[in-house]
Amino acid sequence: MSFSTDNSWPTGLLKIFEICQEVNGPLENRYYGPYDKLINYCFGDSFTFFVAPQHPPDNATKEAIDFIVFLIVFVALRHPVLIAEVKDDSWASNPGLRLEADEQLRRRYNIMLSDCPLPRLWGLSLLGTSVRVYCGDVAIRVITPPYQAWPHQDFIVPSGFLEGEWDLDLLSQEGFDKMKEIVAEITTTTAAL
Repeated sequence: MSFSTDNSWPTGLLKIFEICQEVNGPLENRYYGPYDKLINYCFGDSFTFFVAPQHPPDNATKEAIDFIVFLIVFVALRHPVLIAEVKDDSWASNPGLRLEADEQLRRRYNIMLSDCPLPRLWGLSLLGTSVRVYCGDVAIRVITPPYQAWPHQDFIVPSGFLEGEWDLDLLSQEGFDKMKEIVAEITTTTAAL
């Protein structure tokens, strides 16, 4: 069983997600173990990369307790090559929380993009198993998808804001294929360094 040769997610990995979704209640920390396992599976048993949960921000705000960011670090240079921020499923159905998830990941990019040794720093905003894929261009410091501003009238986020942006289920075949594409680019590019 190897991500580079597999054609779909292993049954055992899907079972881990299923169990954690059912048993561990509606809190994002129920996904920390499964995503750690998934990311380690994607990058294999080599010692070229490692998964490192990011410590809470220095400005101990509410963010210090409401997120976890997994960094995939390229060992040779000890710099990030992939960011994965995990939130609970409920964030996908709330426009204000979708906005917050988007802005939090963009803040991570603001801090980490210049530390990436590759041309692109990939990012995953995970709301349960729903994912929005980001890509930061290191040279020109641009992130896709582009930032979508929201109208500040009454400080209420419109109900449809960023709706559908997390429609890709990472555990689907399409999600597997997207992860395969991202991991292949990261591993190929780092091998050339």
